[in-house]
Amino acid sequence: MAISLIVLMVVGTFFSSALTNTTLLLATLLHLRGLVRGDLSIPTLDTPLKLYILAFLTSTLFGFWPAYSFFYATELKRLLIPYLVTAPLAQSDRPAVHRFMILCAIVIGGTVTAAYAAYLRHFHSDMMPMAFSPTPTDMGILLVLSLGVLAGPLLYCSRMSLPWRATLAAVGALHIYGIMLCRNRSVLIGLAVALSFTLAAKVVYRGMRYAMSRFIILAVVMIVGVMTLPDGLLQRYFKGLDVQSESTQYRIRIYPLVAKMTWDWMPFGIGRRNFVLAHEYYKKPGGVIAPHAHSNILNISVELGILGLFSYLWIITSVIRRLLSSLRHPSRYNQAELGPIDEASIAAGLLQGFIAFHVAGFFIFNWGYSLPVSLMWVLVGLSFVDMSHQSPGQATETAEALII
Repeated sequence: MAISLIVLMVVGTFFSSALTNTTLLLATLLHLRGLVRGDLSIPTLDTPLKLYILAFLTSTLFGFWPAYSFFYATELKRLLIPYLVTAPLAQSDRPAVHRFMILCAIVIGGTVTAAYAAYLRHFHSDMMPMAFSPTPTDMGILLVLSLGVLAGPLLYCSRMSLPWRATLAAVGALHIYGIMLCRNRSVLIGLAVALSFTLAAKVVYRGMRYAMSRFIILAVVMIVGVMTLPDGLLQRYFKGLDVQSESTQYRIRIYPLVAKMTWDWMPFGIGRRNFVLAHEYYKKPGGVIAPHAHSNILNISVELGILGLFSYLWIITSVIRRLLSSLRHPSRYNQAELGPIDEASIAAGLLQGFIAFHVAGFFIFNWGYSLPVSLMWVLVGLSFVDMSHQSPGQATETAEALII
């Protein structure tokens, strides 16, 4: 029951916010007793998440308009997602199979979204290629999270057969095509940095010869995805940093104002979701009111203050350290091998998706209540699942169950 709710939650992040919220509520009620008693715990994440909640409360009380911030406190429910993911997997008798189901739901959701975006682009060219997401940017972020999960086994699983690798490469090319259709360079930068970071980590841990073959696979997939793009889209990406573009000019105008707002409301911040209200008093006469600071770090620093920014960075570093540890010491998880897919390749996939999300967040605001942030928290939960307790016999049963 609990695993099915998590799978439906993942599906909802791609297609329906109502489905995501409903399954999140049901999963919370299912584990309510454990949450209240404190039985559900992720030691590495507990403290930074509590600090983030404290930052939300203090910024709300001392912020620009407390009532407005309290209205958006419901977004804190997404902080429960990592606990709701780890708890049923820790209690499962077949954790590897159930985790594999969640990973498959992520990849399938991304594949359907990318395919539908391509359909809109080629058969309804007058429509925005946003598929099931509210904005093209949200769709791009969802796809980089899904592609990250997919690229881990594709690039770093040495026991995968050639037909399966070719199939995953074709699905990966479709993901890249969907990402490029989103017309968002920040998302593409996040993807490039995430893939490069993970590849560099594997070079350090396994050597250059091991990584070169993976680089060739990645290059082929990227080239296939880019070659299918229309000329108009290619021109946008090849322009690089166009200072005269509307998005760049927006950043040039907003960043100095964000710095002033942050300084004026030190140390607690203006309060969550108060950026729109406060910006009205800081903008130049006749200027457009901005909905956010166009950056996760800047938006969190101005809204949640020093404590909020510190807890946000602590969460990121905790997850990255956990996944790098899984990459560096894969032998600790060999008992939980899932057919041809081992723990190290799964960790690489989760690391790529997580880093892509937050690197893109340097240039766009993808934090808070959006659909992609729910999927990001699912990846965080999967990152802290401990599979080392699974016995060799359970690992064999896992592989047989997948074959059947």
